[in-house]
Amino acid sequence: MKKLALIVSVVTATLFSFGVKADEPFAAVKAIVGRLAGGYNGAAEAGADTTKANAAMALFEFVEDGSVAAGAAKVGPHDGKIRITASDAAGASYGLGQYVKDTQKGHISWCANRIPDTWPVPTEETTYTPAVPVRLAYNYCTLSYTMAYWSKEAWQNEIDRLALS
Repeated sequence: MKKLALIVSVVTATLFSFGVKADEPFAAVKAIVGRLAGGYNGAAEAGADTTKANAAMALFEFVEDGSVAAGAAKVGPHDGKIRITASDAAGASYGLGQYVKDTQKGHISWCANRIPDTWPVPTEETTYTPAVPVRLAYNYCTLSYTMAYWSKEAWQNEIDRLALS
């Protein structure tokens, strides 16, 4: 079981960073914003229109703060931007997912994502804390039977979905 957990952790860390340079703590979370907004994957392809993605990413400000509990985040307004304060990328991505659900009234699922074109700035700061300290997904059959055949895009969508939950 420990070996499986290690394999899942390594695969998740690798896939979570597709096309993202790790020059800052929340680079992967910013890339998720871009993908949600307009298909941006961290490294724009030649001729790709990244206008919506860039506009959405410009609305967010990510702040690292060790006083926020691990895995939790504070989401609120700051100078006309959406500020997400967290102690780590896992907390920031969870806060982003909660913002999409609560403030933006969006929906992220296997079937389809429903992300509105507008990214409203919250009126007040809200703290989001996961209901459980450790979140798990899948079982060994899922990893062995189906996921081995997924495309890079399918993996990226799944990792984004897990990070936002």
